[in-house]
Amino acid sequence: MPQAIGQPEYDKKARELKERQTEIALRIEQHQKGEWAAAGSKDTELGVKMHARHHAGRVPIACK
Repeated sequence: MPQAIGQPEYDKKARELKERQTEIALRIEQHQKGEWAAAGSKDTELGVKMHARHHAGRVPIACK
């Protein structure tokens, strides 16, 4: 059974979630602008994964 949490814990979790949402939105924006590969190694790894998912199932133009 889920246990209730207090307001301070709720506020902390809500703040962490909002920060994570902001970070993801920024990464998506960078990806859409083509800046995903310009970030550091961890960001580049994430960018490559996002790029691959975005283009999954697409056939390269040269193969059509």
